[in-house]
Amino acid sequence: MVRPPRQREGSGSVVTLEASVVPTNFPVVVVLLLAAGCGTSSKSSTPTTTTSSTPPATSAAGALKIAGFAYDPKPLTVAPGAKIPVTNSDSAAHTVTSDVKGLFSSGNVDNGQTVTFTAPDKAGTYTFTCAYHPRMHGTLVVKG
Repeated sequence: MVRPPRQREGSGSVVTLEASVVPTNFPVVVVLLLAAGCGTSSKSSTPTTTTSSTPPATSAAGALKIAGFAYDPKPLTVAPGAKIPVTNSDSAAHTVTSDVKGLFSSGNVDNGQTVTFTAPDKAGTYTFTCAYHPRMHGTLVVKG
C-alpha cells in the first residue's frame, strides 16, 4: 500500500513528509515468521537417554508409565544400572528427573513416546520429579 506524501504546517513553514510503503502481505509474513519459531524439540541433553517410537517389551528391570499426570508404579524397584523404559500416555510432555541434580534424567518424553534412562549404580531410594510439572513425584528403589 502506498500512501501519498503529506504536508505539515508549523511556525510559518511547510514540511513535506515522505510517502510510506507497506507491503500488502506484511501481516502474513509476520505471522509465518512467528509460527516458524514456535516449534518444540524432543531432543534430550542426557546421553544415557534413547528414544523409540514403539515401546520396548517390559524387562526384568521394570518400566515406568506416565498417565493422568502421575507415575506408575509407585515405587518402581529395579537393579543397579538397569535400563528403565518410560512411556508417556498423557497429552503433555513430561520428564523423570532425579531430585538429586544430575543423578538421572529421562529427558523430554512427549505424548506416546517411550525413552530409556539408566538407574543409579548404587542401591538406595531415589525420588524424582517432572521438570515441567513439579507436583508430579515418584520414587525409584534400586536394590541389588
